[in-house]
Amino acid sequence: MICHIFLTDSIYTRKFVLFVLKNFSPQEHIFWTVEPELYRDIGQANVQKLDPKNILEVARFVQCAKKSRRVIIHSLFNTILLFWLFFHKSLLKKSTWVIWGGDAYYDAYYYLDANHYLKGFKFFVKSHIKRFMKRFIIRNLDSIACLVKGDYDYVKDYYKTRAIYKYVFYPNPVDIDILDSLKQIEQKRVNAKGYL
Repeated sequence: MICHIFLTDSIYTRKFVLFVLKNFSPQEHIFWTVEPELYRDIGQANVQKLDPKNILEVARFVQCAKKSRRVIIHSLFNTILLFWLFFHKSLLKKSTWVIWGGDAYYDAYYYLDANHYLKGFKFFVKSHIKRFMKRFIIRNLDSIACLVKGDYDYVKDYYKTRAIYKYVFYPNPVDIDILDSLKQIEQKRVNAKGYL
């Protein structure tokens, strides 16, 4: 079983679930998400609710992740997710982080910006604890997946991780079937006029 964690739901995550179900065995994938109702109309999807503040839901997720052969973390934006992953280091050795762009670069730019120091000492301490946990998690991951290898190279250098690179892309929410049908219509038009 492959265990996916989505703590940010969007049209991209929905399209990803559809892509997985179309190209892989639905029984092999379980999707943990904050908003499972966004996927209810996708009949074959095994979507489970995961509110990172709900200890029982987190315990169910952790048990599932421990039994899974692979854990795929779709972005590392959520602070509470960082907390749970930090305390379950054994999961990291079979985890792949799918970079969502901003979650790779946020720390570097944030800490270069002096304005965050104006928010107070409590905020300063919380942000450094979050940064420490995120560094620990990224350094202990098995792999990092992204479309652009330059993103991986940046993360590898910035976080000093030994995680391996995996090429991956998120399906675009553009309806490919419509584009394919337009291509076929254009081809028929070209053939009818005798163009190459």
